[in-house]
Amino acid sequence: MSHEVAIQGLIETFGYSRRTAYSHLALAEGRLWRRSIHRTGPVIEIYGLKRACEYLGTCLNQADRHFRELPASQFQLGQERAQLYASTFKPQGVRANPISRQSIEGYTGLDKCQQLRLEKKARVRKTNGAGVCQVKDKNGRTRVIPERQLIVTKRKQYQVNKRTPNIYHSQAKPSNKGMLKRVGSQLKARSLIPDEAASIGVPTKRYFGGHKALLQSVREHFRKERYLPFEGYRLLRNSDRLIRGRIEWCREVVCI
Repeated sequence: MSHEVAIQGLIETFGYSRRTAYSHLALAEGRLWRRSIHRTGPVIEIYGLKRACEYLGTCLNQADRHFRELPASQFQLGQERAQLYASTFKPQGVRANPISRQSIEGYTGLDKCQQLRLEKKARVRKTNGAGVCQVKDKNGRTRVIPERQLIVTKRKQYQVNKRTPNIYHSQAKPSNKGMLKRVGSQLKARSLIPDEAASIGVPTKRYFGGHKALLQSVREHFRKERYLPFEGYRLLRNSDRLIRGRIEWCREVVCI
């Protein structure tokens, strides 16, 4: 790409001044692109996605978390940090699993107050979830009941209906799946073993969209760990939920 074309594109797309455009290019030189001389004049050569992953340090996490397409019309100056934080969540319309504030802090290094502030700026959509259990009554029929959680304070202890972590969606668009899948396999970024996952900063997968995904993870867990139990949450169908339209996760424990 011609150097002047790159400068003009930054000015027209993002509203940068000429000085700011040169400054941004200089910051990324040698990291995301390099300067070279062509017969038509000076040009810049943009590095590939794999090299960008290695520079940004996303090799230890799930690669497709970090690359989203944000239209230039939604890009706003002064909100780059908030939009970068929002890119860690899946776009609207793509199925996502609950994630706790502690896991988000492990991914991003931001505490809860900073997360709330950036979510408000970037307009990240949050969806609450509830934990439920399936039990059999006296007649042998399966019933769904709320899962109870014990709360212990200095003065008393009581039980409440368990809430699962929130589901978050950004305003970005889904990225190119084929390229990211290939790069992710090259970086070898996935691990479901608790010890290995903790050592590289990837939380253990606990939420599954159906029976097949849950059983596959149980088999993988037993193959690597050689023991059970395995605990996870399965997404209930809308017809089986206590409250129609609410996201409910059924607790599943597999043991010997």
